[in-house]
Amino acid sequence: MAEDSARLDELFVKHLRLFSRRPLPFGLEVHAGWADLLDTLLSRIETILHDIPDVSFEILQVKEKFGTLRFYYRVGHAPDAAAAAIRQAVNATEEASRFCCERCGASGRLATKDGWMRVRCRACDDD
Repeated sequence: MAEDSARLDELFVKHLRLFSRRPLPFGLEVHAGWADLLDTLLSRIETILHDIPDVSFEILQVKEKFGTLRFYYRVGHAPDAAAAAIRQAVNATEEASRFCCERCGASGRLATKDGWMRVRCRACDDD
């Protein structure tokens, strides 16, 4: 889990602008396998918001729910096109998490095991 924490903590530093509003109460509530998905999403959001003055963006929560990634945020003072582009990027990332092992980031599949939904690759599925 320490490795999970280190990979995810790098996102706070790399995307400081998006995390500057307040620290997340529980941090990023996901495994490190989704770190690359989140990094890509956060970079995309930064690109969308780059030249928009007076825009506000706040990440509210990042977690796993029903086996896939959930990214909750609030955006203000953004043109409709920018808000729609962010929404599309978030939706695409959440959908991509259905096929990305939450533990290691390899190709995986969403399945239920012992009553819990999760995305795992073959190697991590034995855990």
